[in-house]
Amino acid sequence: MNILIASDNYYPRPGGISEHIYHVAKELRKLGHNVKILTTHHGRSKSTEDIIRIGIALPFFSNWSFTRLAVGINVRGKVKRFMKRNKFDIVHVHGLTPFLPLYALRYSDAKNVATFHVAFETFGLYTLFRKLLKNYHQKIDAAVAVSKVAEKSMQMYFPGEYRIIPNGIDIERFNPNVKPFDELKDGFNVLFVGRFEPRKGLIFLIEAFPKVLAEAKDARLIIVGSGNIKAIIPPKIRKHVYVVPYARPEDIPRYYVSADVFVSPAIAKESFGIVLLEAMASGRPVIASDIPGYRCAMKEGEGGIFVPPKDPDSIARAILELYNNPNLRRELGIKGRKHATLYSWNKVAKKLEALYYELLSK
Repeated sequence: MNILIASDNYYPRPGGISEHIYHVAKELRKLGHNVKILTTHHGRSKSTEDIIRIGIALPFFSNWSFTRLAVGINVRGKVKRFMKRNKFDIVHVHGLTPFLPLYALRYSDAKNVATFHVAFETFGLYTLFRKLLKNYHQKIDAAVAVSKVAEKSMQMYFPGEYRIIPNGIDIERFNPNVKPFDELKDGFNVLFVGRFEPRKGLIFLIEAFPKVLAEAKDARLIIVGSGNIKAIIPPKIRKHVYVVPYARPEDIPRYYVSADVFVSPAIAKESFGIVLLEAMASGRPVIASDIPGYRCAMKEGEGGIFVPPKDPDSIARAILELYNNPNLRRELGIKGRKHATLYSWNKVAKKLEALYYELLSK
């Protein structure tokens, strides 16, 4: 099949959608399909034969996070010409956000699939433009949600049938046998990986850390993410905090295996939780906020522990419980690795491939 995947968000911008598109495209190519990705320019990124970039990625704050919108001179016209020059069997968009996914749907004469990664109670963009977006939604032949949480969110604005096809994990890239960083081998390492955004809840982990240090003198907080993180770290714990403002993709698995425990204190708006799977695939126990999206990726005791959102005391207690119980850390790590293998990208891609063939057979 000739397949187009369209999204305003893609590499080099990190994030779950970028990961999803990259790995699905990679696995579909392994299955023998031709896959092109339509996205925006990010920084100095350039178009290639398989990655077509139109417009510049403009940051836009929505749903407690920053997304990207494609802006530039005649973006619509460029997408129209691109769609006319290429013949696709499947056009697969991610989200119904301006502008590339909408233009790809508008000028598509293929079978159209849309995957939704959202988690919200209300969404201002959909509220304002619901009538307009309904016309685009009607062009979708199959709607996919990455979790029940994402499906529930979309049903509020665009009711209908949704297939649940979850996010995945590269179980070869993330595995317990990756080489850890030598400089992080000493002490007890608590890891956070993610963007510095309000919904990721990093501030609550930082608030919990003095309580951890009161008992675990050798504890170290490793923060791997983008943003002005150092500005919010209290002076009294700075010498115990190791900040990595940018990590090369090939280094991220090494940070997971350098950790003794992984913590994701997100407070809301998470539709699934790829970082939980990355940690579990790396054989590391997880402490995660008890939010619906994370319940889709992990079960209590099957790789990790849930704590109430926005609760530094509960985060500190959970970290200290694992600090004092290496056998529990080991047990959760083994169970988590087993659970993560159920979400290999190969399995995700095969589910999408089956959906594509089903649409083309009609």
